[in-house]
Amino acid sequence: MVITNYVTIDPIPLDWNNLPLVSQTPQTTNLTTWDWKTTLFQTYSIGVLIMVIRLLYKGYSVGRIIHSGIKHREAGFTHVQVDQKVLPFSFFNYIVYNPRLHAATDLDTNLKHEKEHCKQRHSLDVIAVQLFLIFQWFNPFAWLYQKEVAQNIEYAADEATLRGVHSKKEYQYIILDLAVGRQNLAITNPFYNSLIKNRIFMLNKKKSTSKNLWKILPIVPLTVLFVFAFNTQTIAQVKQTMIEQKTNVIVAEINENSTDASLEKKVQFFKEKGIELDFKRIKRNRAGEIISIRAGYENGTGSKGQYAVNGTDPISPFNFRVELDGDEIIRVDFQGNAPVPPSSSDTPNI
Repeated sequence: MVITNYVTIDPIPLDWNNLPLVSQTPQTTNLTTWDWKTTLFQTYSIGVLIMVIRLLYKGYSVGRIIHSGIKHREAGFTHVQVDQKVLPFSFFNYIVYNPRLHAATDLDTNLKHEKEHCKQRHSLDVIAVQLFLIFQWFNPFAWLYQKEVAQNIEYAADEATLRGVHSKKEYQYIILDLAVGRQNLAITNPFYNSLIKNRIFMLNKKKSTSKNLWKILPIVPLTVLFVFAFNTQTIAQVKQTMIEQKTNVIVAEINENSTDASLEKKVQFFKEKGIELDFKRIKRNRAGEIISIRAGYENGTGSKGQYAVNGTDPISPFNFRVELDGDEIIRVDFQGNAPVPPSSSDTPNI
């Protein structure tokens, strides 16, 4: 049991003058704002760092390949024979290649090409462009400039190499074999294959290196303008000119609706090209459609060919195809039941 005892006490007086003062200051929160200049500089710095690492890695890879090969000096050049599956390349006076990947004659021509790179010191051009890209990695004109320089030095080496080879066509086949040949190397890429095609086109075009240099020069002021206008949105389109290939392909289609006049037109057209084309034993049905025909040709070199169709139904279309290298006839043949292939020149199909 609990006993409760109630007592009475006097109240304690409160002195309002001696009360402690509590000062309250308003709490403020500092809000940080986004500094876009700092972010932009950090992004740029990261890009520069990545490009430096990229260049160092490429240099290390090249140095490792050169160090692993068998070296011998010849006529002022250091030949490096390696076992890796790499295409021939040069770095200053080092020429690197795998002799087992190429025929003897092809290898000799490739080495002549790489020697021209060494003589013209193209390694300095490549390094200069790579250093430029480190600080201009964000600039699309800089990457275009790199591509144009790479093409220009290849054109210059090709032009010099051609002076020491017997056949331009054989040299083109060697270049083509590097891109789509039996080697099938992993280092090939779409840009490399595009460069191979442009080199072959340039050999046929016979375009001078000085003209290629004028093609590159306009990119330099565009790059400067891009740097000064970095804070504005710039949309640039580079017009790429197609290099016309010298080889022409002319295709004439003959079908069931071909008239005598159109056939005669084809005969006269190819006669001007030095090809005697004739159509004989032409038979038509009541609808005027050709059901039987014999076509033949003979060119100035004595080459002959025939194509004959005989039946009761309308004939299927066939083509008369001629390949020309300038005024020189390369190939003539008939193609049965085949669609008309695209012509590589402005000469229309007839």
